[in-house]
Amino acid sequence: MIRFEIDQVSVELHIRTYFYSRIHELATLSANTLKDIIRTGDPSLNDSSLQPTTLIPSIIVDARIRVKKGGGDDEDGEEDSDEESSQYRKTRIADPYSLGTGIYRYQFKNPTDDMTYPIIIHFYEVDGVYDRNPVAMYTKLDVYAPNLEIFNSFYAHCYDSSRTPKDKLSIYISSKYGDWTHYSTIRKRKMEKVYMDESIKTRITQHIQTFIDTKDEYDEFGIPYKTTILLTGAPGNGKSSIVQAICGLFGYDLCIFTMSREHDNASIMSLYQSLPKKTMLLIEDIDDLFHERSVKNISQGISYGGFLNIMDGVLYRQGLITFITTNHPEEIDSAMLRMGRIDMIINIQNPKSKDIRVMIGDVLEKACSPKEREQIATQFIRELRGKEICMSSLMLFAFKYRKDILNHMSELLENWEFIRKTTGDNTKETMYQ
Repeated sequence: MIRFEIDQVSVELHIRTYFYSRIHELATLSANTLKDIIRTGDPSLNDSSLQPTTLIPSIIVDARIRVKKGGGDDEDGEEDSDEESSQYRKTRIADPYSLGTGIYRYQFKNPTDDMTYPIIIHFYEVDGVYDRNPVAMYTKLDVYAPNLEIFNSFYAHCYDSSRTPKDKLSIYISSKYGDWTHYSTIRKRKMEKVYMDESIKTRITQHIQTFIDTKDEYDEFGIPYKTTILLTGAPGNGKSSIVQAICGLFGYDLCIFTMSREHDNASIMSLYQSLPKKTMLLIEDIDDLFHERSVKNISQGISYGGFLNIMDGVLYRQGLITFITTNHPEEIDSAMLRMGRIDMIINIQNPKSKDIRVMIGDVLEKACSPKEREQIATQFIRELRGKEICMSSLMLFAFKYRKDILNHMSELLENWEFIRKTTGDNTKETMYQ
């Protein structure tokens, strides 16, 4: 049996995701049994009290596929620097959605030869050290397989099994330690079900398509190959929805970054470095993180300059598509808004009559005839004139009462009046034109 130490975040994530849905297929082993298997090379052994050996063949699985024996030097004979190894340890964070620590045996049916081979998975905790400071307990993953060929086949199977189905979108959320946790898998949002000005959707999709198609031109002119889009406007009008739809349209998953008090420059840098492949990044409510150049009482370990340098300095992530949302663009420092850091600014206005009419028609498609839908939409829009209700509220209301919308309009308008008075929003701007 050969030990494969998993030091690449994406490899570990695929393996953990694979076993998360197959817990019932795993047999738990003791530490002594694992040592006995290492000594004898027989993975079928049960628990025993035999003494362990000290040296075993080992392969480190990371971006460079470094080969080690007995936990020694790299294949080139050089040891890792302290900084580099601490970066590796930094990425091994306990994931509440994965298996608990322990030793497990799994019978892997190799699709290439239709034979069954034993695979042993070892999750264990190590002390976390980053920048010479202890930060947390990390989980480390080792995989034991008969040989490299079987491991490669096993990992390929894990990768294929953990990939998001074509009609689904995987959501990852940031942890305070600098890695990503798979949060959920949702159905892709159809672009036509995002109700806003069609010209906005066209501008964004054309910009991203051009970005994807012109990598060589970025390289030719020495321009950093990344793009960032700022979405602003009143809350509830589709900023997050359009991001989900864009991810689905281009076949990307989504990583959502949320700042916490424990974040520092190093953990944010680690987040950027460990982004799963083919994911877009969403930073929501950037105005909640910074006011001008000051951090908003969220984290004392992150600096404004450090954040900007990670976004577009020498530390930027190649090929990254980032969306940033804000409800208060006036609170963002001009240094962040300059061309080069922000490539496109989209102001999503309050919905117009034509957007509401399309939404009502879709929601009522199965409830009534086209003529009735048109009549209901016309009356619905008439009732809303002069009112400021976001599109998400209108859509949820229309869906809730899709069999009898007009008879419940008083509820919608009373709720709007209550919120307006409670929040002190007495603006006279007309939302629906």
